[in-house]
Amino acid sequence: MTQLQIHPTHRAIPRSALDALGDALATETRLVTGLTAVILRQRAALHADDLQGVDDSVFATHRLLLTLGEARKHRRSINRVLGFDEELGLQQLGDALGAQLTPRIATEREALLDAARTLSRELAANRRLLRDLIR
Repeated sequence: MTQLQIHPTHRAIPRSALDALGDALATETRLVTGLTAVILRQRAALHADDLQGVDDSVFATHRLLLTLGEARKHRRSINRVLGFDEELGLQQLGDALGAQLTPRIATEREALLDAARTLSRELAANRRLLRDLIR
């Protein structure tokens, strides 16, 4: 796996590009939070032996994952416009932006990271439940 090169930008980034990045991060957070809600509904349906609820959650998960994929593509295109590697991760975003990291972008980035950690925890809980139910 290759290491991404992070070079803080020394050129002024237009405010509109920074706003677009903040919007993209907020959209991804909303989608990840929505996916977490679906995972929680799926767990409740599994506990209740509600097959229709499980089926509905699978459909909703699929739809949200497609939308999330599109949102991530959009953020990658913004990274390109900003002059960064399109695969620039959230952890490296602050270093890449340097002094141009706005409070909004920092807040949105942290919200997305928190939402992703929550989703990861809830997915692990669902996997454990499914393993237990299969046994």
